Amino acid sequence: KALRERVQSLFLALTWRKWSILAAILAGLILLIFFLLRDDSSLPEPIIPTEPPTAPETL
Repeated sequence: KALRERVQSLFLALTWRKWSILAAILAGLILLIFFLLRDDSSLPEPIIPTEPPTAPETL
């Protein structure tokens, strides 16, 4: 019985480790693809607008 519990705990630990590694690799690939697609865009939208909006004059 103790051997079975030890094997189950080891299998569970290995499974969690495997899934965590797979999740980390998948997240890295998604970030890499996201940044590559963002850099490939020919004209990225500027964060700062070229013409600042003029405030309406209230006199």
